[in-house]
Amino acid sequence: MTDLQMVRGDSRNYQLEIFESDGATPVDVTGGIIKFAAKRRMRDPNSEAQIFKTSYDPAEIQVTDAVNGQALLKILVEDTVSTDPGTLRWDVELTRRGALLSAAGTWTATAGSNVLTGVGIDFSAIHVGDILVPAGVTAPNQVPVTITALDSVALTAETGSYESWDAEAGISHQIFTGNRKTPDGLSGCFVLLADVVI
Repeated sequence: MTDLQMVRGDSRNYQLEIFESDGATPVDVTGGIIKFAAKRRMRDPNSEAQIFKTSYDPAEIQVTDAVNGQALLKILVEDTVSTDPGTLRWDVELTRRGALLSAAGTWTATAGSNVLTGVGIDFSAIHVGDILVPAGVTAPNQVPVTITALDSVALTAETGSYESWDAEAGISHQIFTGNRKTPDGLSGCFVLLADVVI
């Protein structure tokens, strides 16, 4: 467990190093998804986090050495400036790729939405928490994302906080089981100090 501390309205980068449970063997995070959340209470959903960052966007969490489990967490001024000083609880969640579940069918993305519509997708083969690796034409449509909701009637999948899709039809993909865990040592208190008023 590691405690973090910074002044509200400041910016700071934190080096993340992800190890196996032995505390010495680096986790290969290639193709995985890293999420950071700082919350008032750990039981709060990520949607209520005071600060929430994902490796979907390297401006938030930049994977610097995937094979050795290293990433840079970037806390910006706008992340803390409107948060009351106090103690938050933080943790890092890593979702690694497991077995390949499906690559059949395609997806249609709508710009600015976190909902994909499937064509020829076997919804019985995929689950919430799986990793969707799209192979779209543009960079935003090539980011591995976590499936956060499925609707087998409407043939849709939600991708949580990832809303940076470009409009595109016929996106091919691979879907893997998502093996999710909070790595040892990557949780603790996040103390936000009051800024100095001059």
